[in-house]
Amino acid sequence: MRIQDRIQKHKAKLTSTDWMIYDYLDKNQKELPEWTMERIAQDLHISTTTLFRFCSKLEISGFSELKAIIKNESQAILTQADISLNYHQVVDYIYEYDTQELFFRMNSSKKIYIYADGEVELRVAKEIQRIFQQSNFQIYLLPNELALTSSLKQLTDELLWIIKLSDDGQFPLALYTNHKDIYKILLAPAQKVNVVFDELLFIPNVYRKEFKMITPYILACEILYLKLHLA
Repeated sequence: MRIQDRIQKHKAKLTSTDWMIYDYLDKNQKELPEWTMERIAQDLHISTTTLFRFCSKLEISGFSELKAIIKNESQAILTQADISLNYHQVVDYIYEYDTQELFFRMNSSKKIYIYADGEVELRVAKEIQRIFQQSNFQIYLLPNELALTSSLKQLTDELLWIIKLSDDGQFPLALYTNHKDIYKILLAPAQKVNVVFDELLFIPNVYRKEFKMITPYILACEILYLKLHLA
């Protein structure tokens, strides 16, 4: 539970001193690594016992747990500046990306196969399907390794998109086999790649794992679609 939620839950028990402690913690999160009970007590002219009682009222076992909770909260916060910067990073990345060969292959085939093994990956795949079907591309989703393996035996001069948003570095064994007739495109955040791909779309992504946000990837594909029609 977040500190703010704990405060709301137990606000009836809080004294003016407790609210002063909460305000101090909220305003000084950047100094979290240097926090000690003694330092905070000195800054607020209170005793360490008062600080410990504050933790107890919030159902927190002690000062160490308090720091851990606040640290986890601060790492999960995205600011408006983060999101704005990421937007411009994605736009610039796709704008500067050399798409000549990719677009030639797409226009020549008009068929796109998308391997998306995972809930978040499949969401991105469905958005790609929605975007590019506007240009009469035939798009086929491959939701697991079995579907991928079966399709690889039949593909000739087709495009295969691989969506890989996790960072575990594991790819299906079928991709390690040489498929000269298939043009392989990887859509992913920056990561170590041990499979040969024809295109690497490493999309900047400020969103952390716990958010499971697909916004940067969808934005990248929307811009690719616009760039395709302006080419």
